Amino acid sequence: MYRILQLFEEDIQKTSRYIRMSREDAVQSIVTDFIEELRQELKTVKSGQWI
Repeated sequence: MYRILQLFEEDIQKTSRYIRMSREDAVQSIVTDFIEELRQELKTVKSGQWI
């Protein structure tokens, strides 16, 4: 998971500038949402419902 986040680190940092909260909180929020999306996608793939 860490390696995936590293791939998107620059994009996460850039995007965090446009969120109205502290930079650290914005980054944490983006990372948390991204991890949740990845977990949901993995569940979908494992259940065979992925197209």
